[in-house]
Amino acid sequence: MFTNRSLHLFMVVAILMVTACTPQAEPTPTAASVPETTLTTIPPTVAAAPTLESPQLEFKGHTSDVWGVDFSPDGKYLATGSSDKTAMLWDLATGETIRIFTGHTGEIDGVEFSPDGKYLLTGGGADHTARLWDVSSGETVKVFSGHTGSVDDGAFSPDGKLIVTAGGDDLTARIWDVATGETLHILTGHTIYVPRVAFSPDGKYVLTDGGDSVRVWDVTTGEQVQIFPDDQYRGFSAVAFSPDSKFVATGSDDHIARVWEIATGELVREFSGHQGHVNGVKFSPDGRFLLTGSEDKTARLWDVATGETLRIFQGHRADVQGVAFSPDGSLIATGSNDRIARVWNLQASGAAIPPQTKPGTITLRLAVSDGGGRPSEPYVLEFIQQVETISNGSITIEPIWQAGDDTSVGFESGVIEHVMRGNMELGLAGSRAFDTEGIKSFQALQAPFVIDNDALSKAVATSDIATRMLDSLSSAGIVGLTMWPEDLRHPFSLMPDKPILSPKDFAGLNVRVTPSDVSYMLIDTLGGAPMMGDTDYQAAESGLRQGASLTGTPTATGNVIFFAKFQVLFANGAAFEKLNEEQRAIVRKAAAAIQEKAISEHPSDVEAGAAWCADGGSIVMASDEQIAEFEAVAKPVYDKIEQDHLNAELIAAIRELKANTEPSPGAEACGS
Repeated sequence: MFTNRSLHLFMVVAILMVTACTPQAEPTPTAASVPETTLTTIPPTVAAAPTLESPQLEFKGHTSDVWGVDFSPDGKYLATGSSDKTAMLWDLATGETIRIFTGHTGEIDGVEFSPDGKYLLTGGGADHTARLWDVSSGETVKVFSGHTGSVDDGAFSPDGKLIVTAGGDDLTARIWDVATGETLHILTGHTIYVPRVAFSPDGKYVLTDGGDSVRVWDVTTGEQVQIFPDDQYRGFSAVAFSPDSKFVATGSDDHIARVWEIATGELVREFSGHQGHVNGVKFSPDGRFLLTGSEDKTARLWDVATGETLRIFQGHRADVQGVAFSPDGSLIATGSNDRIARVWNLQASGAAIPPQTKPGTITLRLAVSDGGGRPSEPYVLEFIQQVETISNGSITIEPIWQAGDDTSVGFESGVIEHVMRGNMELGLAGSRAFDTEGIKSFQALQAPFVIDNDALSKAVATSDIATRMLDSLSSAGIVGLTMWPEDLRHPFSLMPDKPILSPKDFAGLNVRVTPSDVSYMLIDTLGGAPMMGDTDYQAAESGLRQGASLTGTPTATGNVIFFAKFQVLFANGAAFEKLNEEQRAIVRKAAAAIQEKAISEHPSDVEAGAAWCADGGSIVMASDEQIAEFEAVAKPVYDKIEQDHLNAELIAAIRELKANTEPSPGAEACGS
C-alpha cells in the first residue's frame, strides 16, 4: 500500500485502501485473447502452479521502496522508480546501473519509456509534477506542472505525442501535449484518490483508476465513454489495457484481478489466488497472459482464457508493486517495497507457456504491421480462414496487429525484426521495409518509375521475378511465402497551389515517407528531406487510397509513380522448418490462395483516384518532359541499387516484362 502517503488519503479511503502499482499501457498493439464474454470464475490453482524463487537478475541500488518498473522498447534496459526520489536505468545484460535520474523532490512512482525509447516519463509525488527525461543523457527535457496532488503515474500514447498523468488526491487525470507541455484535457469525475492511468494501444482512449471506479475516456474529446463502478467496495488499485484495446484489467484490494470488456462494460473473468491487495497488473504483449503483483509478496502469471494460475513468482520480502513484460514477452519484471527489482526469464526458468490449444493443434502467430481496418486486413483474415479450413482446424493463426509498434524501429521494420528474431512465426509487411533490416531482396521493386501501372505490378507478383525475390530471403533466415501488389505510390503536395510536377518542386521540403532505404534515397536525390511523422511535412509519398490520412488537403500527381507497394507474407525459417511437410504445404497453399484473392480484388489506380477525387482531393498531371526529368534525376538511385548483382538482374527482368505487358490506365486529373 502507499506506505508514505498523507493521513488525508487514509481518512478518505477508510474502506477502499488504495494500493500502489505501475500499470502503464505498453506501445505494443497486438491482439488479446479473451474468447468468452461471460464471467467465469476459476478457483485458485496454487498447488498445481509452479513456484519460481530464482530470478535471472536482481537490481539493488535504491534506498527505499521500488514502485514502478518498465522495459525499454528494444528490450535492453529496465527503468525503476522509487520512494528515494530517483529513477534508475539498468542494463539487463549485466544488471549494472547505467544512469540515475534525479530532480524530483518527492518519491517517484510510475516510470515509462517513450515508444521510441529515447525518453523516460516519471511521476513525482510531493512535487506534483511529471518529468520527461532524455535517456541517453539523464537530463530533464520537460516538466509537466498543473496537478495539485501527487503525480503517481503517467503513460505515453502509442505515437509518443501525448501523455496522460494521474493526479492522486486532486482527483483528476490530465492529457498533455508532449511537444508543448500544455494540458489538453483535465479528466474529472472521480471522487477518491486517482493513482493510476493507462493509454490504450490504439491511441484512442485513456484509462483512469480511482478508488471509486475505473473510467475510460476519449483522448480527442476528453469525454468519458465507459465506467466500471466500485459498487462492491473492491478498491481498484491497478489498471491496464489489453493489447487490442478491447479489454481492461483491474487489480483490487479484495485480492482479485479482473478483466472487463470496454464496449459492454461487462465483467469477463476473475483471477483469484492472491492473499493480499493486487497492486500491479499487465497484459502480455500477445494478450494471452496476465501478470499481477500483490501485497502477498508474490507475482502471478495467469491464463487470460481460463483464469488459471500458471506461475507464481516468489522471493520478494515485501509487497510486489509494479510489474511489466518485456516487449517480446520472454521476461517479466517486478518492483517491490523491499527496495529491489527483479527480472525473471520465462524461458530459462522453465516457465515458458505453450499455446493454449486443442491437443494436436498448433498455433502460429502472424505479426502484421497494419492495424485492423487497413487494406491488408481482408487478406489476413482470409489467410487465417484458409489455414484453418485446409488443415481441418489442426493449425490456427493468431494475428498480432500493429506488431511492430512494440519495437524501437516500429511499423513494418518492427514486424520484420520480430520474425527474424523468432519472436513470431509469420509476418506480413510492405516489401519496401526489408532493406531497413539489411535485406535487399525487394529493392528492385522500388527502382524509380519502372513499375508504373497496375497491370505490370500484377504481372511482377505472379512471375518468376517474385519467386526469385522470395527465395532470396533464405539468406536472412526467412522463408518467403507470397507477395501481392497493394497500390502505386505518388507524390503529394500539402501546399495550396504548389503541386509537385518536377524534381525542383521537392527542394527544401520535408517529405513524409514510410521508412525504407530506397525510399529515403529517392526523396533525398530529388531534393527533399525524407522524414516519418504526422506533422511538419509539406509533401508526402503515398498511395491514392491513403491520401486522406495526410494532413490538410493534399494534391497528388497522378502520372508520377515512384514505385509499386507490395505486401509480403513470410515466415521465420527455423520455425517453418519445425513444421512437418504436410503442415508446410498447408501454409503455402493458404498463402497462394490469398495472393489470388488480393490480385483479383486489387483496386486499380483509376478507381483509387476516382475515390480520392470524390472525397475532395485533387490530382494534377506532369508533362512528358517533367516525367523524363524525374527519371533522369533518379539515376543515382538505380546506380546504387544495381550494385547488387541480383537487383541488377531483377530490374532488367522487370523492364523486359514491362515491354511485353499492356499497361493499364492510370488515375485521371481532378479538382482545382
